[in-house]
Amino acid sequence: MYRRAIAALVMLFMLGAASRATWVALQPPLELLLVPGAVDVQVIATGWESWQIAYRTPGPPYTWYYALAQRLEMRGWTTLDSWHPGKTDSVYNPIIPLRFQKVYFGFVQDEMVLVPDDRSPKIAHITMRRRIILRWRSES
Repeated sequence: MYRRAIAALVMLFMLGAASRATWVALQPPLELLLVPGAVDVQVIATGWESWQIAYRTPGPPYTWYYALAQRLEMRGWTTLDSWHPGKTDSVYNPIIPLRFQKVYFGFVQDEMVLVPDDRSPKIAHITMRRRIILRWRSES
């Protein structure tokens, strides 16, 4: 009887470890969010599976903003806003936060928000969140 209980606990532990490893493996790498020359990088956990990233960048104002928006789109992230850098038919205002999302396995959603600061246009502010989305079907 004790052997079965111990075996069940070991299996439960292994399942939990495998789930956590998969969860961590799906995290977008920090390198995806950094532009060349970034300094004073700060990563702050703001909650469960939620972070704020900030750093200073060289070059012209908002260079980090355009570079990250293009990089995220090239890597398969979907923009949730109508403003797109590089679109010829849209007016693009760099003062508006841009939101991107990527969905894994149909229910794990990562969201990135690029938040420009008109007072400090060379400082990147990025919010990263992970959510589990459960969709319920109605019986109507």
